[in-house]
Amino acid sequence: DIEEDGEDVRFRSNYSSVDDSIEAVKRNVAKDLESGDIVRMSLQQAKDKFGSRLAIASLGTVKKEEGSEEVRIIYDATH
Repeated sequence: DIEEDGEDVRFRSNYSSVDDSIEAVKRNVAKDLESGDIVRMSLQQAKDKFGSRLAIASLGTVKKEEGSEEVRIIYDATH
């Protein structure tokens, strides 16, 4: 947990698998934004919308196939 401007925000770092495949993660996120599966918002917008329920999940990745550059994004909701 971190405290920002007097408010508690649950935030965890991403897993190292994301560092190893950051370009594939960026492509997946762009595709999900375009399709409307996810939305982009600032931290302040998220705080305004979710209040004390806001929790930002860690991301991890798993290769879709051995030797492939494509990954499946894993959202860790263990907070």
